[in-house]
Amino acid sequence: MARMHALPRWVLPLSTAALLLFGLIAPPQWLALGVVCMLAVSAWVIWLVTLSWPLLTVPARLIRVLVVALLLVATFLRATGRL
Repeated sequence: MARMHALPRWVLPLSTAALLLFGLIAPPQWLALGVVCMLAVSAWVIWLVTLSWPLLTVPARLIRVLVVALLLVATFLRATGRL
């Protein structure tokens, strides 16, 4: 956490977006790497949701669960070659 906090503020969102984008548009020969990138983004989002869960209202929790579910479904579809 201390290392992440020392980074400039734009590094984390940009790297997360880059990993997700690469995971979604990776060419077929790099499919495994794309799936790993998407799993890393999913794990990152799950960790952030876990940290903020006690402070969230019910609608905010539902939205975050939906986002995590969509990420995991997209990862599964990408891994099976349907996306």
